[in-house]
Amino acid sequence: MASNFYIGQRLSYDSVPCTVRYVGPVAGTKNDWLGVEWDYPSRGKHDGEHKGVKYFDSKIPSSNLHPVAY
Repeated sequence: MASNFYIGQRLSYDSVPCTVRYVGPVAGTKNDWLGVEWDYPSRGKHDGEHKGVKYFDSKIPSSNLHPVAY
């Protein structure tokens, strides 16, 4: 799948700024995913891991990363 997203890209999702940390497949799901690191630690609820597979790390471990399907 061709994507206009790239690692390090700055986005705003639901009016909340974030940085793309992962672009690609996630085991057990359909389509590709974006892994984003939110600017506001209280925004997310995941840590870059899905079912025991680590897809990306955050610069700030408590930033609560959240994968977003696209």
